[in-house]
Amino acid sequence: MPGMDTPARSKSECKEPHKKQPLIKPDIDNSMPEMDMPEKLKSDKVNTSISAIQQATFGVSGNCEMCKDRIEKAAISVKGVDTAVWDVDSKKIAVKFYGSETDVNALQKAIALVGHDTEKYKAENDIYDGLPSCCKYRK
Repeated sequence: MPGMDTPARSKSECKEPHKKQPLIKPDIDNSMPEMDMPEKLKSDKVNTSISAIQQATFGVSGNCEMCKDRIEKAAISVKGVDTAVWDVDSKKIAVKFYGSETDVNALQKAIALVGHDTEKYKAENDIYDGLPSCCKYRK
């Protein structure tokens, strides 16, 4: 057969440049006039977006970089949290999260469970007492 006498090359031996094709996202038009579909199955729009990210900022007690790590880790551990940044000076945390998966209440509870008071929840005394001395913020 023609071309059969050419030895096969492995991927690593291939010397020809390969171009990645750009990802083309088609415009979504859910109206299909050519299709006979019952009216109750037709919709005006297709929801292709992932639920919107929400932002929240609230106060969290703490003193140092160890507190910062613990607070941010607690917030990030909540399902649906995208980012969490606690500022040592302002004692505020800025959180971005998917509102369909969590809310500010759940975030504040998770942070209080690791020993840091929030605007809504106070950490249990036994958990707070277990914090390193540099992290003790109650007077």
